Amino acid sequence: MFRLRRGLSQEEVAEALHISRVSYSNLEGGNVRIIHEKVRLLAKFFGVDLEELLLGYSPDPDAAGLLQTTKEGYDVKFKALQKEFDDRIEGKSAELAALRSLAASQQKTIETQEEIIQMLKSRIPKENA
Repeated sequence: MFRLRRGLSQEEVAEALHISRVSYSNLEGGNVRIIHEKVRLLAKFFGVDLEELLLGYSPDPDAAGLLQTTKEGYDVKFKALQKEFDDRIEGKSAELAALRSLAASQQKTIETQEEIIQMLKSRIPKENA
C-alpha cells in the first residue's frame, strides 16, 4: 500500500531495509512475521507512524483522551449510582429493623393479652360456683 503510493518497487524497499526482495515480498504479502526493528525501519522509510503502518490508518490523537474522559464520566456515574443504591439499602435495612421491633412488641402484647385471658378464664369458674 505505502510502497505503491510512492511508486517504489519491492526491490527498492528491500534494499532500504537491508533484506532480500523475496523477504520483503513475503513481509508485504503477510506470509511471515515482521520483526519489531524492521517494522520501525519500514515506518521510518515510508515516513509514517508505526500505528499507521500497522493499522493502515493514523489513529485520532484525541481518541485516547476522549476514551479517558468517557471512562471518567462513567466512573463518576457508577459511583453516584453505587452511593444511591447503598443509601437505599441502608434505608430499607432501617425500615426492616423498625418492623422487626414492632413485630416483637406486638408479640409481647399478644402474649400479655393471652395471659390476661387465661387468668380471667381461671377466675370465672370460681366466681360462678
